[in-house]
Amino acid sequence: MDRLKDKVAIITGGTHGIGKAIAQAYIDEGAQVVITAPTEDQGQAAAEELGPQAAYIKQDAASENDWRNLLDQTMAKFQHLDILVNNAGRAPKVVPITEEPLDDCRR
Repeated sequence: MDRLKDKVAIITGGTHGIGKAIAQAYIDEGAQVVITAPTEDQGQAAAEELGPQAAYIKQDAASENDWRNLLDQTMAKFQHLDILVNNAGRAPKVVPITEEPLDDCRR
């Protein structure tokens, strides 16, 4: 299908799990995707698995400078941006939600 033909999407946290599945679905619909994560080896491997419609850019979603770099690189490569999937997240520790400190949830 081509519902996203000629669209460019950034998918933060797109190197595994839900983010990678979203990237694959968008590619299947014709989009070019930029996946992000702070780990370069995992990011490059995921982009290679997703194929030529995927690109990886290193990004810590909590860093304003990384956001600027991500947007600059995306625009340089594709000249436009149509979709942002803000999927990135990190749990500082794995505990039941009832034991999660409120400050950690807010972060």
